[in-house]
Amino acid sequence: MFGKLTLLASSVILLPFAAPAVLLAQELPKITEVRSILREAAAAVLNIDSTQQSAAAANIAGHQARAGDLEGALTTMRAVAVAPDRDLPASSVAYALAANGKLPMALHLLEDLTNPGLRANGYSTIARLLAHKGDFESARNVARLIAKDPSQNLQLTIALAGVAAEQWEAGDRAGAAATFNDGMAAAEGEGNGSAFSALISTLMPSGYRDAALVAVERVYAMADEAPRNSDNSEILNQLAIAQATVGDVRSAIGTAGRIAPGKRDAAEEAIAVALAKQGDESGALQAADEIQGYRLNCLNWIAETLVHAGDDYGAVAAIGRVQDMSERAVGLALVAIRQAEKHSPAASLTAELALETARSVKTADPRGVLTFVAIARGMMGDFAGAADIIEDLDAQDRFSPLWSLTEYMVEAGKKEEALTLARSQDAPLPRAYALLGIGAELLEQLETAAKQWAAISHP
Repeated sequence: MFGKLTLLASSVILLPFAAPAVLLAQELPKITEVRSILREAAAAVLNIDSTQQSAAAANIAGHQARAGDLEGALTTMRAVAVAPDRDLPASSVAYALAANGKLPMALHLLEDLTNPGLRANGYSTIARLLAHKGDFESARNVARLIAKDPSQNLQLTIALAGVAAEQWEAGDRAGAAATFNDGMAAAEGEGNGSAFSALISTLMPSGYRDAALVAVERVYAMADEAPRNSDNSEILNQLAIAQATVGDVRSAIGTAGRIAPGKRDAAEEAIAVALAKQGDESGALQAADEIQGYRLNCLNWIAETLVHAGDDYGAVAAIGRVQDMSERAVGLALVAIRQAEKHSPAASLTAELALETARSVKTADPRGVLTFVAIARGMMGDFAGAADIIEDLDAQDRFSPLWSLTEYMVEAGKKEEALTLARSQDAPLPRAYALLGIGAELLEQLETAAKQWAAISHP
């Protein structure tokens, strides 16, 4: 769990001098201030432990590139001590460059990556970005770059499915069908049901269900073709997942019934999530109870669905089915975050319940719970309460809640207080992320204002 932002696909557009009054209701930050704060965050990267250095550089450099500070972004990337570890920040910078219209430069950065998985993922995310902007030809061309490495067929499948989904949503039915067919071919190259499941799950949020059903039929055929005297649990799990993803829960339950107990947890989780999405809380919880292994992820999905439906009590009760008290405390803290996102008054009580549950287990490691509760409190505007919890964490565990907290403080107009908090951190990792949160929120304010200006100027 990091800050409230991920790397957004919006470009940085500087406002003209005569901005309308609606944009000036609050004083906007200057882009030079944003860049300066992000460079201050980047200065700490050199002293961050090697196990955390690459991720920190990636998060900071990506925002620097978004802010138009390419020189600063490249300097941050090169601050990573081990050359192969620079691939992650390079891919982050590449995405930001593509978002800012600098596609050739972005692709050049990705070409130089040594990690084939990161390179393929970079192409995939940029392809989806371009498709979202309506540049389908470029999106398909970027996705096809993944095909140069046959070991990355799964990423190629996901990339093409993402482009097809964007084309479908934009009304380009013929284009979507052509790209979907390419995605099916890539999934065939991967040679297992998981590629088709990934394709289906990528298509469904766009409403391109007809194509997803074609992929389900292919997984069904693969399951039917499997030798009857072998362990078919893997392909049957994939079939059940595919069926559940398209909403065909009855068929998914039937498929799961063909799998031996103890080997169908993946199928049961998919069924539970699908039932929760359909509003069948009882059925979802019953399916979750069938899982014999780790159940927390599934119950978290159900709880999140219930929070979005406004059933705060049901969400807490769902997590109450977790037997391990340490895991239950983490689950409750995550529910508190979801409730805080919805501005539910129940968030505060759920956060307290998470803390009480964690304290009741003497052998529990409370760091995860404290981190999530601190994030929830920051989201609720209880900045002092969040800071008190963060103070109890070791320095290496503070970075995530500090990133979130400083963003929300700036959003609430407390930039100077956030800067004071960030600069009070002696350790480089929490200092870097606290400053990143400030720069990220200021950057978002500029981008939001630019979008408002564009909407007014070109209605």
